[in-house]
Amino acid sequence: MWRHNWFRILVGLQLVNFAAMALLEQQRRTIWNKETAEMQKLTDAKFFTEKTEQDLRYLFSQMKDLQERLILLQIADKRDEHNAGRILDSHSRLKVIEQNLEALQAAARQR
Repeated sequence: MWRHNWFRILVGLQLVNFAAMALLEQQRRTIWNKETAEMQKLTDAKFFTEKTEQDLRYLFSQMKDLQERLILLQIADKRDEHNAGRILDSHSRLKVIEQNLEALQAAARQR
């Protein structure tokens, strides 16, 4: 009798663990898709728009948002050494975006 109860408990815990893993994966994919969509908007603004003042303001607002997120990651990095990879990845992405913004500003000044 005791053995059967433990088996049910373990199966129940495994099901809960599986559900939690599925929810975490869904959250990761949602965040990744959102980031991909935002990067596509930035790329489209760089190559396929008239480079108006409104586009530049949008890009600057996105840049400010990325910088705020990077600051939060840096704070978390100080608390947890396992976040170092995320910080390096964020720094590299931020540098690419800054380079794209500088190119966009230069193109807007030339017009």
